[in-house]
Amino acid sequence: MIFRKITATDEDFILTRTKYKLIYDEFRQFAELLTEQAGNAIKPSGKSSSYARYLIRFVILYEEIYKETIEELASFNALKKFEKLSSLQDFKEYNQRENRFPSATIACFRAYVTSKQMREEENNDTELNSILNSTSSIKSNMNENNIGLISEPKLKSEKKKTQNGFSYPRNPVESIAAKEKSNYKCEMDNSHVTFISAKNQMPYMEAHHLIPMAAQDYYENTIDFADNIVTLCPNCHRKIHHASLQEKAVMIDYLYQKHEKLYESHGIKINKKTLMNYYGILL
Repeated sequence: MIFRKITATDEDFILTRTKYKLIYDEFRQFAELLTEQAGNAIKPSGKSSSYARYLIRFVILYEEIYKETIEELASFNALKKFEKLSSLQDFKEYNQRENRFPSATIACFRAYVTSKQMREEENNDTELNSILNSTSSIKSNMNENNIGLISEPKLKSEKKKTQNGFSYPRNPVESIAAKEKSNYKCEMDNSHVTFISAKNQMPYMEAHHLIPMAAQDYYENTIDFADNIVTLCPNCHRKIHHASLQEKAVMIDYLYQKHEKLYESHGIKINKKTLMNYYGILL
């Protein structure tokens, strides 16, 4: 049996949990927070602890099956390894036998590794929108230099050093193209009115990467292209970042339906469930 039974009292479980204790505890706390935000637990439940235990089991099983050590657990690289496990023929039976906790753990882990990148990337998104709405020179330079937009798969750029760490660069030209495509109207509701920017004489709108840049580590190709950038009014932009999970889910579902057919030409595989996970929503 590939997916053997591993109990929390097994020696290899205890050793692996000890090795990754900091991440084990952090992931458990993150899972508890998501459960509370989703309204599925008025008081602390055992679900988060179960997710954390299955995470340790995934590490053990992956290293047993593939004879390969997971060097960095809190990473998209580790997520890919666990997804590789879930693609094995015996996983479906294992998942059913374990009351679907294995698949739920992968979804929660996807949300977890995205959240670890989110703060730095959100800071860079704020800076990008500040630049976009404070100058008109980007568009003129774009026209003068005949700068083309990304319309096919393109390898992602290297991360760059920032004030607080490392982050993927954004191309403001792609964000401007997304705004122009939407006619500078909020994609959630084109009746949402803001104000006219004094710098570019256009309605003040903000750019938002639907597949968050916090998930760029997962993809070999860039996700910084106009087809992945939605135009939102400032209120909707804050809502998609800070609203309840239920309200976020409604927004993401709507925006995903508008953009889902655009990703294939960029070499990006995405489905609604994965996208929801990036925002901390577990379906």
